[in-house]
Formats: sequence, structure tokens, C-alpha cells
Amino acid sequence: MNKRLKVSIGIPIYNEEENIQNLLNSIALQQEIDIVETIIINDGSTDNTLQRIMELDTKLKQNLKMEVINLERNRGMANALNIIFNKAKGDLLLIIPSDLFLPNPKSLFKLIEPFLYDHEVGLTSCLYKIVLEKSDIAGLAYRFSSFLLKEMVKIKEVYGIGAVWAVSKDVYSKITFPNTWRLDLYLYLFSKSLNKKFFFIRELEPFFILRRKNTIRTFISRQMRSRSIPQTHLNKFGESVKRELEIPLQVLISIMIHVFKKHPYEGICWMLLKTIAYLYRKIGESKVSYSWRKFEDIEV
Repeated sequence: MNKRLKVSIGIPIYNEEENIQNLLNSIALQQEIDIVETIIINDGSTDNTLQRIMELDTKLKQNLKMEVINLERNRGMANALNIIFNKAKGDLLLIIPSDLFLPNPKSLFKLIEPFLYDHEVGLTSCLYKIVLEKSDIAGLAYRFSSFLLKEMVKIKEVYGIGAVWAVSKDVYSKITFPNTWRLDLYLYLFSKSLNKKFFFIRELEPFFILRRKNTIRTFISRQMRSRSIPQTHLNKFGESVKRELEIPLQVLISIMIHVFKKHPYEGICWMLLKTIAYLYRKIGESKVSYSWRKFEDIEV
């Protein structure tokens, strides 16, 4: 095993007053991990996110070696992550969405463990477990999407880029995100272009708690966006992008049937909203506006 790795933590935040204290407290409880800094980018939040951070216990802030960068206006996810990439100095950088919670005190150690044994690892990730405080159609559809991803990653590892990223310094020190979406996919492809290995940590499932009501419009907007591949990705990585994502239709249908049998109620909600999204695309209303997201995970 290698020497103990120095770990930087990066957290981009936008309007997360309900969860940010829970997340930071759960990070402070993590074991077997040497945190050298926690870089928080408050990306123009309009709620009490910054105040909630400042209210935290002084000792906790010191233990996490917390640095808060407060941006006056929202400049987007790519910009927030690029600031973190430029400031980080650890052997590894963990990017953690501000709307997650780490239920296991060894969650982050599980994420960094592959780096301890293999110098060629450039990226690890996991998928989250969606917890609904209130059940609504969009929330149930999101949960069905997460069930699908857990099956799809068995076929293509790229679908395992989700909840939390652990990135080696060899990768994060060289990458600059373009101002686009599907940043997780961009990171995966960039790491792979450097001949680095990817590990999906199946047993790790941080909680993603859906507190706010998820509107149907938001779900449809994200689904339409997730189906498209940004031109920036194609320009950088070529047709390999499509090959990485491609799953044979017959295999995909069998996965959907398998998951639907286990979760029929969520599946009905998902099918209804996916049909609406499909109709939007067919009638040409593909330019649906989208807002800043805490974490650009691949959606089904």
C-alpha cells in the first residue's frame, strides 16, 4: 500500500441552505482520510447558504481546513469547478455535491482506496441513493432513473460517474472544463484520454435527499439536456463519445423491464415524463432553459 494520501475536498454550492451543514458535519466524521483543505465555492447563492456555513462550529471548520470563496453572482458549475481545480493541492481531489449526505464514516475512504494500490487510477466515482421526503411524480421518476443507472453501469462503466468524484492530481491539474453541461462525462473522457483507469465503487451510496418539490418541467428539461451530447465534448474527444455511451437497444430494453418489475410505481412516473420529453423533442421545442445544478450527473 502507498503512503497516506493527502486529500483536498471541493464543494460547489448554490442555494443549499437546507443541507450544507448536514453535509459538512458528515464529512467531518469521515475516518482514515487525511484532509488537507476543504474548498467551498458559494456560487452566488441567493438564500442563507453562506450564513449556514458561517454558523458551523469553529473546531469543525479548523478540522476541515475550510476555505470559503463567495462569488457575488452565479457563474455556473464549470467555473466553480475550475476554481477548485486551480486551488487544490492534494494528491487527490474529492468533488462532493452540496445536496448529498455521507451516511457511512468510511464513505470517502472507500472512494480513495483504489488509488492506494494502483498508480494508474485517475478517477473513481459512485452513484447516490435518492431519498424522498415527499413523493411526487418527478421525484419518483428521478429515483427510477437512479435504479436504471445502477444496472446500466454493469454494461458500460461510464454510467457510474455520478455522486462523488475522486480525481488524481495527474488529472485535475491538467483539466479545464468548458462552459457546458455533462461535466461528469467530460471528466471521464478526459481522464481516459490520459490513459488513466476508472473505478466504480458499487458498495458506496451517499444519500441524495430530495427536499424541494421537483417540478415536472425541471425533470423534462434535464432529461432533454441529458439525451444530447454537447458539441464541446465531440470537438474534444470525437466520435468515441458516442461509442462510450452506446448500449444495444435489446440490452437496454431488458434492463428497463427488469427494473420496472422491481419498481413499477416509479417506472410509470418515469415513462410518463420521458414520453412528454420525447414529444417536446419531436415538436422542436428542444431549447429548454436550465438552471445551475449542484452536480452534473448523467441521467437516463
